[in-house]
Amino acid sequence: MSKSIGFEKLMAYFHLEGFENSSALIRMAKLFKISSHQLAQIIIAVLLGVLLLITRMYIDRIIIFLVGVLYPLYKCLNLIENMYSLKRNGGMWLSYWVCYGIYTTIQGIIQMMFKGLPFLYIMEAGFLIWLYHKKTRGADLANIYVFMPALRQGTFLVKQLKGKIINRPSAKKIE
Repeated sequence: MSKSIGFEKLMAYFHLEGFENSSALIRMAKLFKISSHQLAQIIIAVLLGVLLLITRMYIDRIIIFLVGVLYPLYKCLNLIENMYSLKRNGGMWLSYWVCYGIYTTIQGIIQMMFKGLPFLYIMEAGFLIWLYHKKTRGADLANIYVFMPALRQGTFLVKQLKGKIINRPSAKKIE
Protein backbone atom coordinates (compact mmCIF):
# COMPACT_ATOMS: atom_id res chain seq x y z
CA MET A 1 0.00 0.00 0.00
CA SER A 2 1.45 3.40 -0.95
CA LYS A 3 1.77 6.24 1.53
CA SER A 4 -0.37 9.34 1.05
CA ILE A 5 1.49 12.58 0.39
CA GLY A 6 -0.73 14.53 2.85
CA PHE A 7 0.03 12.09 5.65
CA GLU A 8 3.77 12.35 5.01
CA LYS A 9 3.57 16.17 5.11
CA LEU A 10 1.61 16.01 8.37
CA MET A 11 4.16 13.67 9.91
CA ALA A 12 7.01 15.95 8.77
CA TYR A 13 5.24 19.04 10.10
CA PHE A 14 5.00 17.56 13.60
CA HIS A 15 8.50 16.03 13.34
CA LEU A 16 7.09 12.49 13.53
CA GLU A 17 8.87 11.04 10.49
CA GLY A 18 10.15 8.01 12.42
CA PHE A 19 6.92 7.50 14.37
CA GLU A 20 5.59 4.70 12.18
CA ASN A 21 8.94 2.88 12.40
CA SER A 22 9.11 2.89 16.21
CA SER A 23 9.36 -0.55 17.79
CA ALA A 24 6.28 -0.03 19.99
CA LEU A 25 4.14 0.95 17.01
CA ILE A 26 5.41 -2.01 14.94
CA ARG A 27 4.54 -4.41 17.80
CA MET A 28 1.06 -2.89 18.15
CA ALA A 29 0.53 -3.07 14.38
CA LYS A 30 1.43 -6.78 14.40
CA LEU A 31 -1.02 -7.31 17.25
CA PHE A 32 -3.85 -5.71 15.20
CA LYS A 33 -2.57 -7.34 11.98
CA ILE A 34 -2.20 -4.05 10.08
CA SER A 35 0.82 -2.14 8.81
CA SER A 36 2.59 0.32 11.09
CA HIS A 37 1.79 3.03 8.54
CA GLN A 38 -1.95 2.34 8.85
CA LEU A 39 -1.75 2.28 12.65
CA ALA A 40 0.11 5.61 12.63
CA GLN A 41 -2.64 7.08 10.44
CA ILE A 42 -5.32 5.80 12.83
CA ILE A 43 -3.53 7.22 15.87
CA ILE A 44 -3.03 10.60 14.19
CA ALA A 45 -6.70 10.65 13.08
CA VAL A 46 -7.91 9.86 16.61
CA LEU A 47 -5.68 12.54 18.12
CA LEU A 48 -6.87 15.12 15.58
CA GLY A 49 -10.48 14.08 16.28
CA VAL A 50 -9.99 14.58 20.02
CA LEU A 51 -8.38 17.96 19.35
CA LEU A 52 -11.32 18.95 17.14
CA LEU A 53 -13.79 17.83 19.83
CA ILE A 54 -12.02 19.86 22.51
CA THR A 55 -11.86 22.88 20.20
CA ARG A 56 -15.59 22.59 19.46
CA MET A 57 -16.33 22.46 23.19
CA TYR A 58 -14.49 25.73 23.79
CA ILE A 59 -15.13 27.48 20.47
CA ASP A 60 -17.15 30.22 22.17
CA ARG A 61 -14.23 31.16 24.45
CA ILE A 62 -11.81 30.97 21.52
CA ILE A 63 -13.99 33.34 19.45
CA ILE A 64 -14.36 35.79 22.37
CA PHE A 65 -10.60 35.70 22.91
CA LEU A 66 -9.81 36.29 19.23
CA VAL A 67 -12.39 39.07 18.84
CA GLY A 68 -12.06 40.65 22.26
CA VAL A 69 -8.34 40.43 22.98
CA LEU A 70 -6.10 39.52 20.03
CA TYR A 71 -7.46 41.98 17.45
CA PRO A 72 -7.57 44.97 19.84
CA LEU A 73 -4.12 44.07 21.13
CA TYR A 74 -2.82 43.98 17.56
CA LYS A 75 -4.37 47.42 16.87
CA CYS A 76 -2.86 48.86 20.07
CA LEU A 77 0.59 47.57 19.17
CA ASN A 78 0.22 49.24 15.77
CA LEU A 79 -0.73 52.48 17.53
CA ILE A 80 2.39 52.34 19.66
CA GLU A 81 4.51 51.90 16.52
CA ASN A 82 2.91 54.85 14.78
CA MET A 83 2.86 57.98 17.00
CA TYR A 84 0.60 59.95 14.63
CA SER A 85 -2.03 57.23 14.84
CA LEU A 86 -1.59 57.09 18.62
CA LYS A 87 -2.55 60.77 18.92
CA ARG A 88 -5.56 60.26 16.65
CA ASN A 89 -6.94 56.89 17.92
CA GLY A 90 -5.25 56.32 21.28
CA GLY A 91 -8.21 57.57 23.33
CA MET A 92 -10.62 55.15 21.70
CA TRP A 93 -8.38 52.18 22.44
CA LEU A 94 -7.90 53.27 26.03
CA SER A 95 -11.70 53.48 26.31
CA TYR A 96 -11.96 50.03 24.74
CA TRP A 97 -9.66 48.46 27.33
CA VAL A 98 -11.64 50.08 30.15
CA CYS A 99 -14.86 48.65 28.64
CA TYR A 100 -13.24 45.26 28.14
CA GLY A 101 -12.03 45.24 31.75
CA ILE A 102 -15.55 45.97 32.98
CA TYR A 103 -16.98 43.37 30.57
CA THR A 104 -14.65 40.65 31.87
CA THR A 105 -15.50 41.63 35.44
CA ILE A 106 -19.26 41.14 34.92
CA GLN A 107 -19.02 38.40 32.30
CA GLY A 108 -19.67 35.60 34.81
CA ILE A 109 -22.87 37.27 35.99
CA ILE A 110 -24.04 37.81 32.39
CA GLN A 111 -23.40 34.16 31.54
CA MET A 112 -25.31 32.96 34.61
CA MET A 113 -28.28 35.23 33.84
CA PHE A 114 -28.50 34.26 30.15
CA LYS A 115 -27.21 30.68 30.39
CA GLY A 116 -29.94 29.13 28.24
CA LEU A 117 -29.74 31.78 25.53
CA PRO A 118 -28.44 30.17 22.33
CA PHE A 119 -25.41 31.76 20.71
CA LEU A 120 -24.70 34.01 23.71
CA TYR A 121 -21.03 34.06 22.71
CA ILE A 122 -21.95 35.46 19.28
CA MET A 123 -23.79 38.32 21.00
CA GLU A 124 -20.80 38.88 23.29
CA ALA A 125 -18.46 38.91 20.29
CA GLY A 126 -20.81 41.37 18.53
CA PHE A 127 -20.74 43.63 21.60
CA LEU A 128 -16.92 43.58 21.64
CA ILE A 129 -16.77 44.37 17.92
CA TRP A 130 -19.28 47.20 18.47
CA LEU A 131 -16.93 48.63 21.10
CA TYR A 132 -13.98 49.00 18.72
CA HIS A 133 -15.44 49.14 15.20
CA LYS A 134 -14.44 52.37 13.43
CA LYS A 135 -18.05 53.15 12.41
CA THR A 136 -19.67 52.60 15.81
CA ARG A 137 -16.82 53.42 18.26
CA GLY A 138 -18.94 52.08 21.10
CA ALA A 139 -16.07 52.38 23.57
CA ASP A 140 -16.03 56.16 23.04
CA LEU A 141 -19.80 56.31 23.55
CA ALA A 142 -19.56 54.25 26.74
CA ASN A 143 -16.77 56.51 27.94
CA ILE A 144 -18.71 59.72 27.25
CA TYR A 145 -22.15 58.64 28.48
CA VAL A 146 -21.40 56.08 31.20
CA PHE A 147 -17.87 56.09 32.60
CA MET A 148 -17.08 59.81 32.70
CA PRO A 149 -20.39 60.74 34.43
CA ALA A 150 -19.85 57.90 36.92
CA LEU A 151 -16.28 59.07 37.51
CA ARG A 152 -17.42 62.66 38.04
CA GLN A 153 -20.12 61.51 40.46
CA GLY A 154 -17.63 59.33 42.33
CA THR A 155 -15.11 62.18 42.51
CA PHE A 156 -17.82 64.51 43.81
CA LEU A 157 -18.80 62.00 46.52
CA VAL A 158 -15.17 61.47 47.54
CA LYS A 159 -14.66 65.26 47.84
CA GLN A 160 -17.80 65.59 49.97
CA LEU A 161 -16.70 62.76 52.23
CA LYS A 162 -13.19 64.21 52.49
CA GLY A 163 -14.65 67.61 53.41
CA LYS A 164 -16.78 66.08 56.15
CA ILE A 165 -13.81 64.21 57.60
CA ILE A 166 -11.53 67.27 57.56
CA ASN A 167 -14.16 69.69 58.92
CA ARG A 168 -15.56 67.50 61.68
CA PRO A 169 -15.03 68.76 65.18
CA SER A 170 -12.04 67.03 66.64
CA ALA A 171 -11.96 65.67 70.14
CA LYS A 172 -10.40 68.04 72.67
CA LYS A 173 -7.03 67.04 73.91
CA ILE A 174 -6.78 66.33 77.59
CA GLU A 175 -3.83 68.06 79.12
